[in-house]
Amino acid sequence: MNPPSSTQLNKTLKSLPQELIKSARKREIWVNIFGAIFVLLLCNGLANIFLNYLNSNRGYFLVSLKWNLLMQQRQPTDWLVVGDSSCNQGVVPEVLMEEMEGEALNLCTVGSMLTIDDVWMLEQHINQVGPPRNLLIVHVYDIWHRDIEDETLAHLAQIPLSHEAIREFNLPLSLDQDDQVKLFLHRSVPLYAANQSLEEWIREPLESFRESREFLVSDRGFMPRTEINRDLFRQDIQSHLEFVGAHHFQQSNINQQALEHIRTLAEQYQIEVYLASAPLYQGLYQKQDFQHYFRQMQRSLSEFAETSDRIHVILKQPVTFEADQMQNADHLMAPAAETYTQQLVQAIKQAQNIE
Repeated sequence: MNPPSSTQLNKTLKSLPQELIKSARKREIWVNIFGAIFVLLLCNGLANIFLNYLNSNRGYFLVSLKWNLLMQQRQPTDWLVVGDSSCNQGVVPEVLMEEMEGEALNLCTVGSMLTIDDVWMLEQHINQVGPPRNLLIVHVYDIWHRDIEDETLAHLAQIPLSHEAIREFNLPLSLDQDDQVKLFLHRSVPLYAANQSLEEWIREPLESFRESREFLVSDRGFMPRTEINRDLFRQDIQSHLEFVGAHHFQQSNINQQALEHIRTLAEQYQIEVYLASAPLYQGLYQKQDFQHYFRQMQRSLSEFAETSDRIHVILKQPVTFEADQMQNADHLMAPAAETYTQQLVQAIKQAQNIE
């Protein structure tokens, strides 16, 4: 078959419908530009309102909820519990209150917040209602080496405080220009920052709604978890084994700075600080590479604790559980959380009696 000639192509093109572009005055051009900007801002605002009430991102939800819970307090608490998601679903405040007496509040969020969240929450509590009597910090073993990354900025952006209020904390963030822009976008432009959550709501609205309704948190901040995926559990164990096999323990500068600020506040306000490791899957702790890494971590934290009488490292051996009691390598199912909290209580009492 011979290709069409140029004459035939020209005739075909001329026969196609033409888009007629009307001449426009400057006023109409500006109206269109500002109209588009208005629609964008309106959609962004509506997305922000929508996600405040129906957020299917568990990490974003936790940071916002726990900070709001903190800011609702009207008097100092006896036991302020901070840390990552292993603590969020592993420490039951009611058990602490029963065994140790006094009020307890679980404000644990997610690991990507590092220990920045710990010191900022403590400082916010002090500024707002006064110092707590005790600070319990619970983290997974692999939090300490982490540094500020995009996920950290995304979660920090969920803190319901103004830029000015955050800058007043004594642990300021040293962010380069790119990270400052990212933080602004995460705080102010949900169409960018929460695009995956919004896409999931559009594609699977019923599933997203179901997930958003699963985020049940008690009045004192405990979030019970009951679901588990065995395939993901096995993958999680394998990833931990690969990590400890390839790394030696080291602590990032930002985590070290946060601990030093906590020590300063503890000494200034006579706060007893207890550092505890998260619960752990028994099969993981039995591995030699893991034990070696864990001992390095405990040695580093113990050396830091020796710099102040207010700092106490507890649970120098991790509290371990069988697979059917755990959601993954270091996150408990709800029934085992009370057991872990009881072990924390015993370790705290032992530290108090010894010292």
